Amino acid sequence: MSKWLRKEKARACPVHMQVLEASAKQLELHGVFNKDTVLSGLNLSAMTDAIRWDYIREFLQDEQGCELVPLAAAYFKRHKVTEEHVNPAKFLAQGHGKKTAGYAAVVPDNDHLVVERLKCRQAMANGVGVAFQDYLVATEKRRVATGSVDLTAIEGGAG
Repeated sequence: MSKWLRKEKARACPVHMQVLEASAKQLELHGVFNKDTVLSGLNLSAMTDAIRWDYIREFLQDEQGCELVPLAAAYFKRHKVTEEHVNPAKFLAQGHGKKTAGYAAVVPDNDHLVVERLKCRQAMANGVGVAFQDYLVATEKRRVATGSVDLTAIEGGAG
């Protein structure tokens, strides 16, 4: 039901505005916020599926001029800070079915999370490039094997 909510309607929705304000307060205080904690603090836990968190994230980024990094539930469970610095990928909500439990603002305290997120994005971009090159080579080989390409034109023999 909530996936059909337009951004303009979410911006005018009093519930979404309460969630936005509570999330912004948590970001100001702690640099992070947990979606479930925000909703339970507002007594809106029953509306978990009705909130468009993608819009909330976008609104916060626009209003505060910051980037938000998605965090997994493991980040909000008790853990040692050293563990967070040694293995930051464990606490990011990306890959292997990890769902976003909250967000962290890009600040110096969270730089290890940001660096890991950028490494993952770069690896994904590199992987797309490698996959494209593999596809291109396979397509060219298939064209040559089926004889649908004129090899003399490619080699400079025709002219």
